[in-house]
Amino acid sequence: LKINLDLLLYKAKLAQRTKKKFMADAILRECIRDWADDGRAYVALGTSLVKSGKIKEARKLYEDGCQACRGENPYIWQALAVLEERSGNVSRARTLFDAATVADKKHAAAWHGWAVLELRNGSMRKARALLLKGLKFCGPNEYLYQTLAIIEVRMGEIEQARTYFTKATQANSKSAASWLAWALMEAEYGIKASVRQLFQRGLQAVPRNGHIWQAWARFEAKDGNKGRARHLFQRGMELNPKDVVLLQAFALFEYDCGQPDIARRHFRRAVLIDAKHQPLWLAWGWVEWKEGNLDSARDYYQKSLAVSNRNLNAVKTYQAWGVLEGKDENYGAARALFRSALRLDSQNMPAWLSWAAMEERCGNAVRAEELRTQCLQQRTEVVEEAPWDVNISEFLAPTIEGLAGILD
Repeated sequence: LKINLDLLLYKAKLAQRTKKKFMADAILRECIRDWADDGRAYVALGTSLVKSGKIKEARKLYEDGCQACRGENPYIWQALAVLEERSGNVSRARTLFDAATVADKKHAAAWHGWAVLELRNGSMRKARALLLKGLKFCGPNEYLYQTLAIIEVRMGEIEQARTYFTKATQANSKSAASWLAWALMEAEYGIKASVRQLFQRGLQAVPRNGHIWQAWARFEAKDGNKGRARHLFQRGMELNPKDVVLLQAFALFEYDCGQPDIARRHFRRAVLIDAKHQPLWLAWGWVEWKEGNLDSARDYYQKSLAVSNRNLNAVKTYQAWGVLEGKDENYGAARALFRSALRLDSQNMPAWLSWAAMEERCGNAVRAEELRTQCLQQRTEVVEEAPWDVNISEFLAPTIEGLAGILD
């Protein structure tokens, strides 16, 4: 019976929420065995496998799911497309996104995912065409409108961007991401009163959204209203006492206000809430480095890498630690750290340029020039990138980092 499948899927979701991964995976495999033509278990289990780094197994699972569902389930096609894109198989990902839209032309997530793929590969016109096609088949959709607005911002078509943001908020007036993206655009191109009004509208829609509290506070701080910014941070924390991202931003704000002890207090509170939030350790280490507490900074950088030494935050940590060691004249250690950063991300410009600057300070002008040349070579060897951050939404979940990135 379908109700039995629904109950098992719910049980698996509860197990995932309580970090019982093995139990959740076992339940999902049972669902696939007994209801092979239902796509939900394939997508959920595949997502779990990808998070565990089992890419080949996830790919095989998705392919089996497509066959079992006779190619009629757009969710599995889309999940496989995302996997292939992240694996660098862009051409195959396009084919799979196309298959998802053929399976269901009203599947907005597939149109959106395909458009984001094209943006990442510099095909702005193709991305825009896909988003408009998605709207034609799916009707008003906040995420499709959001991304269209972002494209218009980059093209300098601010009035058109406002039109799309208006439509996004009309499609879903409680979309915090739409209000936030619109406010960030106005902060760059509009008038301050409009920015504050949009932040306020966003909080009226979703009062507990930490991203909006943070963005508004940072806007006020940048505008010189430190007291207003502090009030917004405090109000945001009252509503979201366990929001470590907001608390980290609050700590850095206090440090910028010349209050390192208050900043440390916020960092301590944050790591008690979530010691696995890697950017916390990186930010705290940076503060201690700026304060001249090098051993403390090294300790926090090490704790950052203990969370993960393979992701983008690890790259940033290696680079920051390399700068520290270079300034402390531990040049061998600094070089090793810069190399570690570049092994993970050979196109990381801050790591290349920080290394080159250190070599120049050491009097190694030739080596510094070599590093700058290598940096340029690495940047030009990759496919030309879109000149804006298109990570505004992953699986239709926009983040403040991506939205802020396009407007910096």
